[in-house]
Amino acid sequence: MPADVRWEYVPADFGGSWDEFARAYFAAEILGAQKRTHDAVFKGVFVDQLIETGTSDEIADMYAKFGVDRAEFVSTARSFGVTTKLNRARQFALGSGVTGTPTIIVNGKYRVNVTKDRGFPGMLATTAFLIAEERAIVSVTKARAAAEKP
Repeated sequence: MPADVRWEYVPADFGGSWDEFARAYFAAEILGAQKRTHDAVFKGVFVDQLIETGTSDEIADMYAKFGVDRAEFVSTARSFGVTTKLNRARQFALGSGVTGTPTIIVNGKYRVNVTKDRGFPGMLATTAFLIAEERAIVSVTKARAAAEKP
């Protein structure tokens, strides 16, 4: 991504085990373990199939396998801070019209999803196009503002 583009994961909360995974993401973030565990968790869930039901205990066990203190993880996952982050993520998803994952929101204006005809590469191409368009708008706006200054 260009230096002026901010990328932020927002975990999906669609109920059930989605809630537990979102809590886990935010707990790992608060504990400073998110960056080092994110890829391992994805692989653990989708490749190695370490999770059968998506309970909080299973998820905590998986994070413990990746070096996160289990008791601290469980406590953090149920904390007020994580609950607050989860509620904000839920509000963002509802306000942005997110109904599935992956979904990319560009500048709060555009919602980009994977389509059958273009797949994930098409999703990324559309996102790159929209980012370029938004960057161009910002550039023009800054130029106009600079030109209007006395």
